[in-house]
Amino acid sequence: GQNATEMRKRMYGAGFSYAGRVQQGLRATISKEEAEKRIRALEFDVIVFGKVGPGGGGDDDDPMLPPLFRPVIETYPPQRVVGLYGSDEGLQWDLQRKHIRSFGRYGYCLVREIDPVAELRIVPRTLWQPACWLERRWRDFFHLWRQRQDVVGVEDTIYQAAWEPLLEGLSGGDDVAVASTRCWTGYTLAGHLIAPKDNRMCRLFGHAAREVSSLPSALWVSEFAVSWEEIYTRLCEFC
Repeated sequence: GQNATEMRKRMYGAGFSYAGRVQQGLRATISKEEAEKRIRALEFDVIVFGKVGPGGGGDDDDPMLPPLFRPVIETYPPQRVVGLYGSDEGLQWDLQRKHIRSFGRYGYCLVREIDPVAELRIVPRTLWQPACWLERRWRDFFHLWRQRQDVVGVEDTIYQAAWEPLLEGLSGGDDVAVASTRCWTGYTLAGHLIAPKDNRMCRLFGHAAREVSSLPSALWVSEFAVSWEEIYTRLCEFC
């Protein structure tokens, strides 16, 4: 009708491909205040930001962020947050890459334009399980591991003191096989350096090692500067 025609005139590209697709009864009519209240009540299974990226914001405090971003990241874990990068700008754009790195701390990034860039490195999912980069404590763990690789002459005991608090609470229950979203690579590396305190931790480290045992030793060396043989030997010594 006339209303739709007038609305299309104000849309980017006249709303091609998306305008008018959602039935009237399904469109959101709640206020921003009510939406925030429902977010903080964990009423939704997943939060999807339909437009993220440089200049694609709308948050009152920061135009680089999508609306309601802060209540979402304060309430939802990264495993339940998604950002859609649907603009024409690809990874060649430095600001786009920085934005993706930043948003990636809070959820999944679905990027439409993935053009080749020199600094983009594809890593196998079998080595980097989602929990390894979605959970903040695991990101801190791997940051410390990189520091250990880069700084020569620092005793491992220094890093063990920093790692042990990160591992607290990550081990979960006794049934180590039930958690399919764990960072098995992280647990395997932790078992290489930290002597387990009890049999439960031994079972956890052992199960983690079995989950990633099929990966080539050269991959461990290139990513973490330690071979699979070294990891396995140390685990056998500990457990």
